Amino acid sequence: MGLGLPVQTAVNSRLRHAADSPLFASLINFAVGTAFLWTLLLITGSLGALAAAGSAGTSWWMWCGGALGFVFLTANILLFPQLGSVETAIWPVVGQILMALALDAGGWLGTPRRSLSVVRGLGTLLVIGRVLGGTDVFLTSVLVPLIGTGMAMVLALIGQVTGSVCVDHLGWRGAARDRVVPLQVLGLLVMVAGAVLVRLG
Repeated sequence: MGLGLPVQTAVNSRLRHAADSPLFASLINFAVGTAFLWTLLLITGSLGALAAAGSAGTSWWMWCGGALGFVFLTANILLFPQLGSVETAIWPVVGQILMALALDAGGWLGTPRRSLSVVRGLGTLLVIGRVLGGTDVFLTSVLVPLIGTGMAMVLALIGQVTGSVCVDHLGWRGAARDRVVPLQVLGLLVMVAGAVLVRLG
């Protein structure tokens, strides 16, 4: 899902420019999605679920997900040309985290209530800080024009894996110590070799 959202946004942004209308791009997106879901319902024999949902005493707000999806999709289409792929992906995630926290704390829409503690609040701030990742965003914005998106992502992945191996091997920050074995080092070297080949190619 995470991989698909930036691709979907980029595709819809191109469609918006081709049709010169963000509303038309959203319409096409939802029309194709609706046709796809009808096909799945027919194939799986799940059409009876529609009648069951109508007679199950559902509240009116349970039917509003499509409208919220429209707002999300159209906003992405409009923001993508202005902010670029990275920020268009980051800010919705920040909004999702904050709204999820509010839903938990308030017990809204029938969700189990979970009070907002200092620990949860601090954890949320740390996650948002990581999502925003000023350093990551800055380095990405610098590296992508120089070496390309693929290479920048490969280097980021190598850095993450190398950091994880160091944390495990040295037991940093109280992590359980897990010695690095030669096979793990070989795996890292293969990743580095792959990055070199991507760059040379």
